[in-house]
Amino acid sequence: MQLISRIQAADIVDRVLHPALPTSPGHSIWKRDFLGSSGVFGIVFKEGLSRHVAPSLDVLKTFAIGASWGGTRSLIAPMPVKAYRSVTQWDGDDLILRLSVGLEDHQDLVEDVDALLKEISARRSAWTIPR
Repeated sequence: MQLISRIQAADIVDRVLHPALPTSPGHSIWKRDFLGSSGVFGIVFKEGLSRHVAPSLDVLKTFAIGASWGGTRSLIAPMPVKAYRSVTQWDGDDLILRLSVGLEDHQDLVEDVDALLKEISARRSAWTIPR
C-alpha cells in the first residue's frame, strides 16, 4: 500500500486500481469478503500518456516484464483493456499498467517505480510543444 500511495501521488497517474482502495470499483464487496489483499494492482495513466509507458519500461532494474501474477518476483506489464471488456465499456486510453509486487527489497521497488514515473514524465514533456 505504501508503493500504491507513492504512485497515486504522481501527477501523471489518473488512478490506481486495487480492491483495498476505497476509490476502486467493487471495494465494498472486497471489504465485506476479505481481510487483506495481494500486491497485484493496475495503474491508469492520464489521457494521452499510454504511448509513453512501454518505451519507459527500459529503465526498470528490479521489476521484470511479465504477465504471471502471484509469484515471488515483482512483475510489470502493459495490458490493453478495451478488447477484454464484456460487461462495461472502458472509456480511457487502451492501457493499464499491471504490477505484481514480489518479495524484493522495498527500497529497490520504490526506486524502480520512481524511475519509471520520471521516465514517463520526461517522455511526456519531450512530446509537449511549447507555446
